[in-house]
Amino acid sequence: MDGLCDFYIRKHNVETSCTQRGLLGNISQQERGRTKMFSLIVREAMVEIQKKQKQKRNEFIKPTITPSGEDYLETILVLQKKLGMVRSVDVARHMDVSKPSVCHAMATLRDGGFLTMDEDHFLHLTDLGWEVAEAIYEKHRFFTKQLIAAGVDPMIAEKDACRIEHVISEESFQRLKESASKGKEHIWQVERNDRMGKT
Repeated sequence: MDGLCDFYIRKHNVETSCTQRGLLGNISQQERGRTKMFSLIVREAMVEIQKKQKQKRNEFIKPTITPSGEDYLETILVLQKKLGMVRSVDVARHMDVSKPSVCHAMATLRDGGFLTMDEDHFLHLTDLGWEVAEAIYEKHRFFTKQLIAAGVDPMIAEKDACRIEHVISEESFQRLKESASKGKEHIWQVERNDRMGKT
């Protein structure tokens, strides 16, 4: 496709140059028009191909996000579930941080493709932002629950869960979830056997 495009572009450029110098008087205007039209079509096709190639390359580049950015996305998710619509001021109030700090963070997250802001300044998570926020929120709830169940004070459990959720690998988290699930199933089975033994 690249070679075909180059051929017709060169052909069109040569013909244009020759026509300007009066060297292609024997070529009909109709033929030159067809060549010009085709070269323009090929040009447009190449532009679209290059756009798609760039988009594919970008898909392989995983956007990076800081723990602070993850906290902001998680907060937006929680507030959306609670309020429906969220503005920067809501995030600032919920996280107890300054509005300029939130505005800077929102700009960074927007540039990273994690959220958008409409003309009324409402924040909207993109598919990528929603995915990250849900993953962090799931970890936060899981570790908070596990720590409280282990006897940790709820306030401390919340703070520790917030730290753990950013550093644990996805593989370790999935294994812990499986282990916790098996533990629950084992406890349920023991309790069931006890009830059956008593009856």
